[in-house]
Amino acid sequence: MFCGLTAKKENIIMLMIGGGSAVVAEDKQGKIYLVGQSRYPADNIFSWEIIMGGFRKGADPLKVAKKELEEEAGVRAGKWVSLGYCYPNNGIASEIFHIYYARELSPVKTNFEGTEDIIIKKKSPKEILKMIKKNEITCGITIFATAKYLMYKNKIKL
Repeated sequence: MFCGLTAKKENIIMLMIGGGSAVVAEDKQGKIYLVGQSRYPADNIFSWEIIMGGFRKGADPLKVAKKELEEEAGVRAGKWVSLGYCYPNNGIASEIFHIYYARELSPVKTNFEGTEDIIIKKKSPKEILKMIKKNEITCGITIFATAKYLMYKNKIKL
């Protein structure tokens, strides 16, 4: 049985891919690291996102998160909290993203991958919410992670 399909067999596309780790990295002033970069699969749009990176099935999500934080933001975190996970494209892909909150940051050298052309900036959670509202942040993983972070910090009460 295929959820969402009619009884008639149809051609479907399903991507069986690993996953990724995303990091809400908070500095001492309560600002969150964002990276800006062009995203080729999305019509080469310029995208503001939290720190993230993909991995193959079987990788340790926390190790990947730590590596990406150092590579992209040039910081190492002393404290890590898992904020959960999401399936960003569960209608077509098996991909799972693990979300982490990182704090007690200390500087290290960045090490961008050859394909990355990254701009780094820090914004307050309120500024990030304004960027989401204005569609300046359209990355679903970043929006999900922001919500999880705000719930963890008790900024959103349920």
